[in-house]
Amino acid sequence: MSFYFNTNSWGERFIDDLHRDAFMDLPYSEYFDRYIDIEFSHEDTLYLISGSDSGLLIKHTLTLPYIRGSKFVFVEPDTVHTAVVQELSQLLQDNQQTLISNNHICLYSESDWQKETFDGSESTWLLGGKMLLSQSQASITDYAQIYTPLFKSIRNETEQCKLELSVRFGSNVFCKAQLRNAADNLYPLKMSTTFGQGHTAIILGGSPSLDNHLDWIIEHRDSLFIIAISRLCKRLADISLLPDLVVSLDPFSYSYDISKYGILWKEVPLVNAYHVAPQYLQEWQGPHVFLGKQLPWHQA
Repeated sequence: MSFYFNTNSWGERFIDDLHRDAFMDLPYSEYFDRYIDIEFSHEDTLYLISGSDSGLLIKHTLTLPYIRGSKFVFVEPDTVHTAVVQELSQLLQDNQQTLISNNHICLYSESDWQKETFDGSESTWLLGGKMLLSQSQASITDYAQIYTPLFKSIRNETEQCKLELSVRFGSNVFCKAQLRNAADNLYPLKMSTTFGQGHTAIILGGSPSLDNHLDWIIEHRDSLFIIAISRLCKRLADISLLPDLVVSLDPFSYSYDISKYGILWKEVPLVNAYHVAPQYLQEWQGPHVFLGKQLPWHQA
């Protein structure tokens, strides 16, 4: 199928069969600001966009400020991709026609986008950010009746990727941490029945409302049994407020980085999930007990 470009009053070229007169009355930047509902300001986000509007939406994205940690992936049907690559030849890298020169904006064909996009780097956005699926004007109107199947395919592949990553991190990472912790996880929490007897237990979470209650907590400290999540350790250390118990759950390395401020509290017990970040457990100087299974083949 051949596609032919038309030119509007502002010298902007677009494919008639995909857009009809959408870009005849407005320059593309004004058209996108008015009619395309894509929020281009999210950091740490993988944008998956069905269609590139004859390359005009790519040009529009190139004019936007750089967004830290984000990447824009435009996907075109194979036949349209060929025409858009030729149209954007001066913007594309000389040696790799699928990538725009600044590397955070990519143009892929329907045949290639999955293997180019889901190459392992997507875990960054799935774990620490997010994926957003959006549509170009051509995809929304779909005059050529080629974008609806493409949009459904992108959505299905994205959901499959999320599922596979969830399974991978839900088993491998947790199991590996569990095995590394086996030598340190000697005492299960259920062996102790004396935690906090005679005191009122209070759990300190990480919400902003904590600051509103710190004065009251400090005032009534002697009558409270304070249970704190591990990422609050630095906040509590800064105000010299020692908790009675610290709880840590996550197996990921960033959990250690944000929680390490409590490892010097020799008198504060740690309750850790059996799959907690191994470095955190190994460096904890106070007493500790674990929750869950000591080994993968044991029953909880």
